[in-house]
Amino acid sequence: MKAAVVAKIAFPVLLLAGGVAAFAASGSSASTSTMRAWVDSPIDGSTVAAGPTTVVMHATADDVEDLVLLVDGKRVGSTRTLERFGDLFRGELNWSATPGRHELVARAGGVAGVAESARNVVFVVEALASVPPLGSPPEDATTPTMSTVAPSESTTSITAPPTTTSTTTTTSTTPTTSGPRPDPPRIGRLFHSPIGGTSATPITITAVAIGPDLDSDFVIIEVRRGSGQWRSLTTCSSAAEPCTATTSFGVGTWTYRATITDPTGQSAVAGGDESSTFQITE
Repeated sequence: MKAAVVAKIAFPVLLLAGGVAAFAASGSSASTSTMRAWVDSPIDGSTVAAGPTTVVMHATADDVEDLVLLVDGKRVGSTRTLERFGDLFRGELNWSATPGRHELVARAGGVAGVAESARNVVFVVEALASVPPLGSPPEDATTPTMSTVAPSESTTSITAPPTTTSTTTTTSTTPTTSGPRPDPPRIGRLFHSPIGGTSATPITITAVAIGPDLDSDFVIIEVRRGSGQWRSLTTCSSAAEPCTATTSFGVGTWTYRATITDPTGQSAVAGGDESSTFQITE
């Protein structure tokens, strides 16, 4: 009799415990899917010199507590000193790079859970080949020298009045123009959040540029609905910080792209395809 009573009490308790565990598991999985992380620099497939290397990481979520750097599957450091731009978080870590092939992964942690980035494959060499500045002569070039030959002294007998000849020398100047940059900037990351929504849901589009001297570069974010014409959404006068645009969109499928241009006129475009679209419903 006592065994039957215990069984009747224990069975609902087990069901309740199982339901709580299932709810917790499903909630954790749903939250984690809203967080993303990635390594901005060094970029995938790049080559760097051995020694101290700055690794730049980003993550998107409502709240990110820390960013962790994994190299070849091993944790090499973490930081809680993060810069925040809306739901975009940025962090840096120093990595003592050793020669060879390495895989870098960024791991973000926060109230939404944990998210890891795709692997950036980086090749480390002992030293990078030095590249002379633009306009520098090659090492084997010689500086031309001019020799001046003094005219020989001679005595000339003049029997007729001398004539004066006027000589005009014209010097032409060829304008010089600066060539293209050897390391033009580009859009490293382009994404939107939230994933989609209704016409009353504001959508934020973010473009993150990578490259040196981004202060003088500008970024334009454009959108179009369906196969319509592109229209400018915003222009950021400096690419040193992420360029963002937040607005509500009408019903339909929207595509976006970002263009970065430097002072020399070089430009690079990211997006504009199926990977840069979102759907707005009623």
